[in-house]
Amino acid sequence: MDYLATHELTQRLNDIVNNTIRARADDPFAYMAQQFLAIAQPPTISHVTVSNILDQTGSFRSLQADVYSWQPSSFVHLGRGVWPSATEGDNVAELCNLITSQLKLKPLKSESLSELDKTLSDLKEPNASVVIPAVSLAISRAVAHATRQDLYLFLHKRSNPEKLPNAVVSLPLVDIVKSNKLSFG
Repeated sequence: MDYLATHELTQRLNDIVNNTIRARADDPFAYMAQQFLAIAQPPTISHVTVSNILDQTGSFRSLQADVYSWQPSSFVHLGRGVWPSATEGDNVAELCNLITSQLKLKPLKSESLSELDKTLSDLKEPNASVVIPAVSLAISRAVAHATRQDLYLFLHKRSNPEKLPNAVVSLPLVDIVKSNKLSFG
């Protein structure tokens, strides 16, 4: 009984069912799922992996960072960032362990993104500047995924908080096609 009272389960379930009935949604279960997602806790970072990527010739190096969260029965991939790397990055494994220890159990929500970026920028290890952009991009994608937003719109809102939330974000290829500047020949 304490568990029900602590988490207000009966009241919240009642509210969700009542909202679904009032909305008369075509798919009541999908509507209720959206309601549950709105009140759910954001996922937390369980670990970060970083790996070197080579092109076909083995000459061009990039770093790939992946952010994972632990869900009830397995790890869930939430975001990936790839960044070109000019250095070999000998200590990538050590940096990966250090980054994971710094970010573990941090919530993935847009309010905490500045804190996560500050944690990354405070790393003073050798080659950290090579790994940080890839991890930062992976975290941005993970937060956009966790908050159920398109990455471009999420980044636009982060960089322009004073703009209206329903502002149109331009996509370069769409703009080129619309303006007939695309030529095939």
